[in-house]
Amino acid sequence: MTATTTAMPVLKQGYIVGDQVFATAAEARDFMRRPQVEAAISTLVGGDANFTAFLLKNQEEIEKSFETGVIARVTKSERAKLNKAYDYIAELLKDDNKAKFFVENIEAAKDSFRWPAVKRLSDEEKTAATMAALTKLADENVATWLVTNKDALLAAYDAGIQKRAAPAGSGLVDYLAAKKAGPEALAKYQADKAAAKAAEAAAKKA
Repeated sequence: MTATTTAMPVLKQGYIVGDQVFATAAEARDFMRRPQVEAAISTLVGGDANFTAFLLKNQEEIEKSFETGVIARVTKSERAKLNKAYDYIAELLKDDNKAKFFVENIEAAKDSFRWPAVKRLSDEEKTAATMAALTKLADENVATWLVTNKDALLAAYDAGIQKRAAPAGSGLVDYLAAKKAGPEALAKYQADKAAAKAAEAAAKKA
């Protein structure tokens, strides 16, 4: 007669919003913001319920399309798939001594995953690549609308997020503006800062 064992239940911490339970605080906050995001998008598209639903459903894919030409962030759905794959592999290899280090550090592996760097593209190449990605989600007219209304749409997706104002005179405002404008603007900002520091140092020596 073979003895059977019952797996011990695992205690997991979660975040509760109403009757919904979320694994992370970020997911809980996104759920709480959803009515504000939906309202902002509805206003942007003139109350078109179907288009609003499309933009909500495809938020991650649309945002990722806009990131063409920069290192892509790992979306929530990709992170979930990645975590499931890591857990599956760790379970398969748990008794393999050669994989011991990987299994013991599985959580660190999950957290440290990043997409590799990509080739820097010109503005024209970025636009073409973004359009190509977006036309996989919808037709060319919708893709063109998305590109044209990119900033307004991203602002709608961020509805409800509390952002701290950068302190005046700290230079952080200019840095963030340059970073948002793109790699070229950021490089120019950094070059200008370096030149200003060099000029200041030269003036002190004079």
